[in-house]
Amino acid sequence: MHEYGDDLQKSDMTGQVIVPLEDCAPHLRTINLFPCSSGFDTGERVLYNPYLLYVHSGRGMFRIGENQYDAEPGDLYYCPAGVTQQIQADRLDPFLLTGIDFDLTSHHRSRSLPHHTTPESFREEDIPLPSYRLDPPGLSEVMRRPGDGDLREMLLNLLAQHDGRAVYWEAQVSGLLKSLLAYLLRLRMLPPDARSESNRLSAIIRYLAENHGAGVTCGSISAMFHYHPDHLSRLMKLYAGMTLKQYLTGLRIREALSLLRYSDLPLTEIAEKTGFCSQSHFSRVFREKTGHPPSKYAVNTTGKS
Repeated sequence: MHEYGDDLQKSDMTGQVIVPLEDCAPHLRTINLFPCSSGFDTGERVLYNPYLLYVHSGRGMFRIGENQYDAEPGDLYYCPAGVTQQIQADRLDPFLLTGIDFDLTSHHRSRSLPHHTTPESFREEDIPLPSYRLDPPGLSEVMRRPGDGDLREMLLNLLAQHDGRAVYWEAQVSGLLKSLLAYLLRLRMLPPDARSESNRLSAIIRYLAENHGAGVTCGSISAMFHYHPDHLSRLMKLYAGMTLKQYLTGLRIREALSLLRYSDLPLTEIAEKTGFCSQSHFSRVFREKTGHPPSKYAVNTTGKS
């Protein structure tokens, strides 16, 4: 059994310790908001931890291994531990960057680690921690996300909580970093031609959180966000793991559960308020999704008929 816990298993193919996303408790080692000077150049370096680099503004070059990228605002890069990298900022329009060094687990948060070394002095056996990878595997080496306000907001919130160091800040930062990794993996699941749609899909999910009652249909949502209903349903299946209709029904059932438990509204009013066409339709769908009639969850069954 591996010393790092029953939830981690060793990969037969790579020797890496596999960390399921559900069990991931990442540890953020460093994060910054770094304004590069004109012509800034890190030179070739090798980091001892996985590394994310986000370009807030400016231009320049970022190299990961043998791959060289012309970096622009909105770009996010991922570089695994032990891979040579280099950052060069443009002389006329230098970068404003956020760099993140992290571990995929918190088992080694008390260990002091060197940040980086030169390729000439780096040896694989010098990495003081075992190599981890997420399951599902794979962050993209480059993710171009111009205009992705959600991503930028997550990064700035992570930076603020890390630098603020309020009570329980480490637990909060770990949760925010896990949320960021989940967001990036969800984007990875979308086909390349649909990744540019993630901003609108995120906007749809935010809209539905507040607007899923009477009058809201798959057709009205598709029209509002300028999609063909079948295309939007396919994208939602990839992005959220269920079709738009399934997602909308799930929101309505969860709201109905809350109303049953914490209000005295009759079933007819709950059905209408949560967007079902009738009480009988509500009761049928509710039983299909929960396995029980609505009355089972009512805090007070008086008047709920």
